[in-house]
Amino acid sequence: MFLIIGAGIFGVALGVIRPVAQMTDVMKGLAGGDLDISIPALSREDEVGAMARAVQVFKDNALRVRSMVSEQEDLKQ
Repeated sequence: MFLIIGAGIFGVALGVIRPVAQMTDVMKGLAGGDLDISIPALSREDEVGAMARAVQVFKDNALRVRSMVSEQEDLKQ
């Protein structure tokens, strides 16, 4: 019985907890300005994948803003 429960907890840790922790690290990196960071789990079809795709939208928007700011600075010069 304990073996089954332990295996279930281990499965949850690998399948959900680890990807969420990785996503948290990615979000912290993006918040710190690291737009070269790779977004894991984009191809997953579960909640973790949905969260990854949402984070990708934030990254894409931040890249667009960076590009627009650069263009504006070029135009000022």
